[in-house]
Amino acid sequence: WLIHADSAHRLITDYKQRGQIVDKFEKALDNQRGLTMKAKSFNFWNELLVPWLTILAVGFYMAFKSREVIDGRLSLGAFLAMINVYKDLGDRFEGVYGCFTSMTEAIEPLAGLTGQFNLETDAEQRLQLQKNREDWVSRILRNSPLSDPIPVYDTLPIEFQQVCVPHS
Repeated sequence: WLIHADSAHRLITDYKQRGQIVDKFEKALDNQRGLTMKAKSFNFWNELLVPWLTILAVGFYMAFKSREVIDGRLSLGAFLAMINVYKDLGDRFEGVYGCFTSMTEAIEPLAGLTGQFNLETDAEQRLQLQKNREDWVSRILRNSPLSDPIPVYDTLPIEFQQVCVPHS
């Protein structure tokens, strides 16, 4: 209804319904606030998920494998290299997750475009109207003298059909 309220501004003003529309809009905003906060919370925790998993994986590796380094069963280079591997994997998964969230943000606009592209069109009526205009101009040009010093297109009469001029 909000989209229609925007396009029907003149009608709302003419019938003095502005107060009711504003009240309705405020109620819609109030109802939306709870959903918006839930969505923001969901996105916040999801953005923290992969970095925290990375920290936990590196922490557990350090906790369990550091003893092997001290005992000499694992070299310090291998230990540090494995920590770097876990960190790099976490960074890559964070990038992949970012791509997935970007793709999900594109779904709603694409769905809206798909809906608009599937609406009925008036292409056939417009094509017929254009053909009628071309026929009318051709008929006028055929009947006008070519010897006039005034350009032919400047002599075309202006005609209006089915015109509605809104009043203020």
